[in-house]
Amino acid sequence: MAVLSSQEVQVLVDQTKALSSMSGINGSMIYGVSVAAHTGSFCAISIRESGTTFTSLVAKGAGPDLALTDFYKDSTTPLTGDLLTPPRGYAFTSFQLSAGSVQAH
Repeated sequence: MAVLSSQEVQVLVDQTKALSSMSGINGSMIYGVSVAAHTGSFCAISIRESGTTFTSLVAKGAGPDLALTDFYKDSTTPLTGDLLTPPRGYAFTSFQLSAGSVQAH
């Protein structure tokens, strides 16, 4: 059996922490287009369909509130497989979709 270096052990510890954080308190849920915003405390949002369009996206934390433009720069748009994660100490608190679907954790 191979012995892991301290650096490899640290990588595994960091990955385990990240996966634990992504599991979230509420597990994960699939959301689609709705009239009202989805609210909660989400630690990650993954895009399920290209063409997904947010009407709004809010992350709250220790500093100023963050919006969609804090995650997509220079006219980029969501693509299937994108994973949005707020900075440490923040959580997504609401979002609304006008097209497509996401998985929130």
